[in-house]
Amino acid sequence: MSKSGELDNYKLKIMEIAGRAGIITGIHNYCDRWCERCAFVSHCSVGIAEFETDGPRRDMLNKEFREHLSMVFQANYELIAESAREMGIDLDEAVNEYVKKTVYQEIGNFKADQ
Repeated sequence: MSKSGELDNYKLKIMEIAGRAGIITGIHNYCDRWCERCAFVSHCSVGIAEFETDGPRRDMLNKEFREHLSMVFQANYELIAESAREMGIDLDEAVNEYVKKTVYQEIGNFKADQ
């Protein structure tokens, strides 16, 4: 399967899992990554995705794992960007505004300290 096809399939799977009955929105924010021992894994989209999606062994030295992780990040970014567009949010504008408010302010504070 092509990288694009794998990405699209992963996005569809994530959306399908997130839409299931019984999923507790945001429960993964309290995750300690012990899915095997978690009493809430059947209510957690991240835990379900761990068990239902095929991925290589977790090992940063494993090239397949790093490529899979990169694809997971890309899929999630694309899903966030799609949702933002649907809500009328321009992510590029939001990032630029954040940079102006924080980074440039920090640079100014740095120069003032000199």
